[in-house]
Amino acid sequence: MRKGQAAMEFLMTYGWAILVVLAAIGALAYFGVLSPDKFLPDKCTASPPFTCSEYKAQYVDGSADIVTLVLQQNSGTNFENVTVFMEHCVTELTNNTAVANGDKAIFAFDDCDTGNSGSKFKATFNMTYWQEDGAIDRTVSGTIQTKVE
Repeated sequence: MRKGQAAMEFLMTYGWAILVVLAAIGALAYFGVLSPDKFLPDKCTASPPFTCSEYKAQYVDGSADIVTLVLQQNSGTNFENVTVFMEHCVTELTNNTAVANGDKAIFAFDDCDTGNSGSKFKATFNMTYWQEDGAIDRTVSGTIQTKVE
């Protein structure tokens, strides 16, 4: 047997084996078995001076899904006119909330596109607020990633 023929047989054998493995991985990814969203942990992060205390995405009937955030502020001063705008949600149910230093405020959003129960919901949100006795709107942002209940 010549060296060229041995090399060709080696490449063909292992080439077919690698092709079969790649096809299997592709099929698993296509059918959602290897979806990274299923393995990512639930989390909520907000820019200072806010922190996420609790969060929940709830599937109601596909058209009026609800997302709820509980935000705490620890800035050393009170905030007025705190408003939160959530991506993938149409209506904020709580507007112009005053949040004292160290207190928590609940923000609920209606008519959200959360997907079906069991799927992952991921969105960004922006918060605007005034510091007590302030005259300038301030804006910070955050993200939420959680399993829809």
